[in-house]
Amino acid sequence: MFTLTKIRMKKDLSKYIKLIGLLILSYIITRINFKALLVQFKNINLYFLFTAILMNLFLIFVKAIRWKAFLIQQNLSISTKSAFSIYLSSLYIGFITPGRLGEISKALYLKQKQVTSFYKGLSGAIMDRLLDLYFLILLGSVGVYYLSKGKGINLEFVFLFVIILSLPIIILHPKVLNLSTHFLFKKISPKKFKNKINESVNEFIEGINQIINPVLLYGILLTVFSYSLFFFQCFLIAKSIGLQISYFDLALIMSIVNIITLIPISISGLGTREASMIFLFKLIGLSTEAAISFSLLIFFVFFICGGLMGFIAWWLNPVKTDFSNKEKAST
Repeated sequence: MFTLTKIRMKKDLSKYIKLIGLLILSYIITRINFKALLVQFKNINLYFLFTAILMNLFLIFVKAIRWKAFLIQQNLSISTKSAFSIYLSSLYIGFITPGRLGEISKALYLKQKQVTSFYKGLSGAIMDRLLDLYFLILLGSVGVYYLSKGKGINLEFVFLFVIILSLPIIILHPKVLNLSTHFLFKKISPKKFKNKINESVNEFIEGINQIINPVLLYGILLTVFSYSLFFFQCFLIAKSIGLQISYFDLALIMSIVNIITLIPISISGLGTREASMIFLFKLIGLSTEAAISFSLLIFFVFFICGGLMGFIAWWLNPVKTDFSNKEKAST
């Protein structure tokens, strides 16, 4: 009874924490010059905006190819069309579920299609996501140094950069991976499945180890390419409202912003994205209204339009999001 009450309290607390972002957004709205904001949208270039929207499909296709490459290394067979459809659907599921469970939905799709067990499928999805996070952290650290007007290369920055570069070697070391995976699975698994943890962990680690080979370099290249596309979409969005900002500056800013929006204090990054945009845009001499208009278009292009594309893919090929039964895949 106490445990059930504790779980409910945690769920209620997480809901209230999500309101922090909305409170930040509400405060920002009270400080906006709406006339200046309307000026930003008045002469919007629809060609640039629609190009950025359509590029969502190409971006997801590249990411789907990367994920499929990992599945091939795990001796799992799935068509490119299915990989693209599943990846697109996972975006929609990630947008509408607490904790953005899009990565889990990929594993559920593979289980549903009887391609593999849940935990084996989860390993490929997690590895796919980790590449994105690693790239963002790497580029974001450069962005923090650059935008803080760092001059020259100091020892502190070199030390931090070397640590970040070394993270995959540390995390993916067999002993570290085994210990950390056991710890996490014990924390997140329901009590009735505790006796199956070892089996689940072994499947997960086996899946990770199958991906750690020269093909991972191919995945890294596709990650760099996919983010180059993403930053170009952001650049088109900025140009659509006439912002004077370079591709390089925007790439660094978006890396930092994407990391900040991962903090679970908002809904789809609302509030935290706008606040971080305002702060970072001011560092390069752009106004609050420029930051807000750009942030709103980012939300429109990637969350509204991207989410709609994902919904269509999910509607055509829905996944059974019965998370309570997902562990049965590994038995």
